[in-house]
Amino acid sequence: MAMPHQQMKLLYMSADCPVIHSTPHERWKTANGPQILCLEGHDQDECAELAEQVFLTWKSDNFTYGSDEIPGLLFNVPSGVLSGPSMTQIISSMVLQDLATTDLPVTEETTAIHENFLKRRGWIKKDLHNHNTLAYLKKGCILVLQNIDNCDHASRETLWGLIRRFESASEEKLRIVVSYKRGSTVRDELIGMESLCQFFTSNEKPVEEWDISKSRYIKFLMERLCFPGSDPSSDPSNDRQRISTNLQRLITMDKGNLGLIVKLLQSHTGWPDEKSPLALSKSGDLLSYISPETSPAEVLDLILRSVANKPALCWILHWIRHGHRPLTVREACVLACVLLYHQGNSTQGITGLPSIEQVEKHLSHLRNWLPAVVSFEEDRLCIHDHVQEILRQGPNYIWNESDTAAHDTMVDFLTSYLTNAAVRSHIGNVFGNYLSRYLAAKDNIVPQLVGTGDDFLFYAVQALPYHLTKGHRAVQSLNKALILPDGNLTPWAHVFWSMSNPFSRPPPETVTCAYDILRCQEAFDQESREILENIGGGVSGTKKYEPMTEFLHSLQVGDEKAALDHVHNIISQASQHSIVGDPDATETDDNLSWMPAILWKATWLNMPRIASVLLENKTPVDIPDNSTSRFPSLLYLASYLGHTGVARVLLQHGADSRALREGKYGICWLAAAKGHADVVRVLVEANPEYWIFRHHRLLSTLPRSMDVGKQWRL
Repeated sequence: MAMPHQQMKLLYMSADCPVIHSTPHERWKTANGPQILCLEGHDQDECAELAEQVFLTWKSDNFTYGSDEIPGLLFNVPSGVLSGPSMTQIISSMVLQDLATTDLPVTEETTAIHENFLKRRGWIKKDLHNHNTLAYLKKGCILVLQNIDNCDHASRETLWGLIRRFESASEEKLRIVVSYKRGSTVRDELIGMESLCQFFTSNEKPVEEWDISKSRYIKFLMERLCFPGSDPSSDPSNDRQRISTNLQRLITMDKGNLGLIVKLLQSHTGWPDEKSPLALSKSGDLLSYISPETSPAEVLDLILRSVANKPALCWILHWIRHGHRPLTVREACVLACVLLYHQGNSTQGITGLPSIEQVEKHLSHLRNWLPAVVSFEEDRLCIHDHVQEILRQGPNYIWNESDTAAHDTMVDFLTSYLTNAAVRSHIGNVFGNYLSRYLAAKDNIVPQLVGTGDDFLFYAVQALPYHLTKGHRAVQSLNKALILPDGNLTPWAHVFWSMSNPFSRPPPETVTCAYDILRCQEAFDQESREILENIGGGVSGTKKYEPMTEFLHSLQVGDEKAALDHVHNIISQASQHSIVGDPDATETDDNLSWMPAILWKATWLNMPRIASVLLENKTPVDIPDNSTSRFPSLLYLASYLGHTGVARVLLQHGADSRALREGKYGICWLAAAKGHADVVRVLVEANPEYWIFRHHRLLSTLPRSMDVGKQWRL
């Protein structure tokens, strides 16, 4: 999950930061209601810096005026994170940040989350979105999302929807900061939300984008790399002169390509930031190989092919390019250690956990091999922004060698590592300690297990299912290890459960084998899922999944179509046994006593087709939920969440629209107070006595016109 830790790079505010003195920033600070400050930068680093400057200024202003400290949540979405963090992960982290605070006041929203957590113990992202997470962040909170363009489009749309929903129901002064690179689609996504947004675009541009001639650009590079006027005795080998001569030779080269090549040379050699004779000499040597026709990809290929141990380099490049998230330095050292020891054979001879001495021994290799490709800042190997596009080129470059089988090779390594006896013993200790804490917490929400980046185990545990989704051969090859309760990968399944989102994971006793975990992964394509199902159903001695189990699983993963097929089959089988509507039937998978609980779940998950089937099969439309008093009826819940389709189905089956909560809060008042104009329209259509809402102008301005302090009985 996304966690807001180790995200800040800046320690101090800068008085010269242009965004702080800008009109958009001033409007963002002083406006009522929620406001989004949208910061456009020319690269990922500038985006992060702008957002952090705003955050530090906001905290400082709050301290200056002597009020209580304003809480802040910062999330940085790095590039190259192929499996997240999604907005759902960020929302989950925001919830945990609040619920993990012991002095958090009990509110309607926090009570709802606790109740639903205790009842469901297996949420999907729809559950988190149903709770208007933004509405119960601590008063005055600032939420900062750096480099939000690295989130997938669906995640960003989730955020914009939450903000619109919050704005329609509250005047709370929530402040949100998002930063993104210039040219991304983020700004287009915010069309229609201009009243909530303030836009700031940085005027900073890299020098190769300046409107200057090529000769002037070459002069700029010479001043940067050659230091004219310095003491000649400091350059006895005339390397500065070599650099100057070669730059003049490249005057016809495209400015963009030349600028990118210079960046590659600077990151690889360290010159001119590292002012050493060796760095200067390496820079001069490499520049001498470049002609006006040389591409940046050819230069990077030349740099990487200079590494003596190519198998080890290619192995690490696979993980950097195809891993589910950026490796930490220590995690990369473990991978290098294993491969360097076995010289190219990554799937055999793993004898246990590398020692600290072995890992540290190989750190210098990584720093020598990879600075042109990755940054080592914040203890993570993140691909440089300017290298991302280069690595997509091929196929004759070193980073694409053996690329087609990368995921299968990585699965082979991970399974060999995770099933090693010493590693399995380590897994048992990790899971045992976490399970003890989980059981001791009883009904409290326990945050998931999070690796610190020092132990490769945690990376390997989360990486396995990701790489399995990318390779059909790998899924097939595991076979019995996935399905048998005593299979070699069952310990892995237990730790993966410990590291999973506490809102979406099932109870621990339901995880009996690796298959129980993998079948819940949404990223598998249809072919891989069919292979998994064949493994699950075709291995002798394995447990069978009953229709009700499959039905509940499809609800948990939010697959309404599959759930609809299952519920039709279950009802059909029950009908054949002539027990439909039998009040004396015992509660088993073979009768229909489960239908009221499922109807509540379908209402919560906004599944009108499931609700319709259940109601057509004699499920009472106004049956109460005895586990909570917050929602006196199904229609009340649908109106609270704005689930128009479900509300319409319930009304068609005679739902009582006059139900009150605490004897005073009515359903139509609730829908209006939450800003759900479409639900109000459905209620008005079904209840002519709601004459006050007949006027369409009132309906169109509903979110702003309702005074939520009035206790209307509508």
